[in-house]
Amino acid sequence: MDFIDGIARIAAHISKRIDDMSDDDRVISMQNKIDDIRAGFHGIKFAGQRVKRGWSDDALWNLGYSELKGFAERLHEFAYKTHGVPCGYGDDKSKWLKPRDDDWEDSIAPFNAIRAYEDANGSIETSHEFNGHKTFKMPTVRDCGEDYCAWIEDVGYAADVLDEYIRIHDDITVYGNIEDIYGSDEAKRQLDALETEFQRVWKWIGENILSLWD
Repeated sequence: MDFIDGIARIAAHISKRIDDMSDDDRVISMQNKIDDIRAGFHGIKFAGQRVKRGWSDDALWNLGYSELKGFAERLHEFAYKTHGVPCGYGDDKSKWLKPRDDDWEDSIAPFNAIRAYEDANGSIETSHEFNGHKTFKMPTVRDCGEDYCAWIEDVGYAADVLDEYIRIHDDITVYGNIEDIYGSDEAKRQLDALETEFQRVWKWIGENILSLWD
């Protein structure tokens, strides 16, 4: 009887809440329930589509940004994990993407290149000590190979530019904040500069798209 009484009390409470609602409130409440059910159904449907074909219909609503965002995420992961470099990538530096200083070859190599260097040559730990701890001599770009380091950096840089392009175009408040802080002229200059760099990066991606394998 306690269980039945409990159910009865809950039902009475719900009934009273409904009675206390205005007609408009009842309509809104019912519409919210319908929207929740519809959203749950769509979530299940989209999940099934992603399992079956790798993408779901909701991606079509904002296809350009969805693809750019997903591609940028994969480029970041590719730059972190890639073991190779396109044939001849170091032969023509005009094909490289990221701007570099004259002494770039003597700078510390990208992390992924250092990891590959250690795999081939052993630990970078030295016999020298500082405050009781062994020190490390970080491999340079020259040590790890200019073409390999350039490729890793260029892929990562392309991903960074895509990220920034998405960030500033997919959320209007981002541009508004830049305009508030720096003024409209500087905001427009930054937007124009980003557009120019995006187009340059997109061209580089097109030229190297078939080399993005590992």
